[in-house]
Amino acid sequence: MEDVGHNAEYAEVLERLPDLSGELAVERDCGDVTYAAVKESEADLDRFRSWLAKIETCDYFDAPGGPAAREAVDLAAADLATFEDASVRAESPEPGNVVSRSQAVDQL
Repeated sequence: MEDVGHNAEYAEVLERLPDLSGELAVERDCGDVTYAAVKESEADLDRFRSWLAKIETCDYFDAPGGPAAREAVDLAAADLATFEDASVRAESPEPGNVVSRSQAVDQL
């Protein structure tokens, strides 16, 4: 049985998610590769993850749009991770001491 309602919700995630990638591209093009931009985009990504989780919780029949939506969110997360690494490099006072935020957290 196909769950048309949830499939439409997954489609909406896919429709809106390019806005996040577009924002990152604009930030890159403008040279605004900063930690502040990372934090803003992380908040956006968290909203997408939360939205996706809410859809999945009610998607009892595994609507066909689910895998594509999950993959798109994962790709957005990877894009943001790359952006974050660039922001760390851009804001690092010593080029030899560049670590990603996740590495810095692991060192705490």
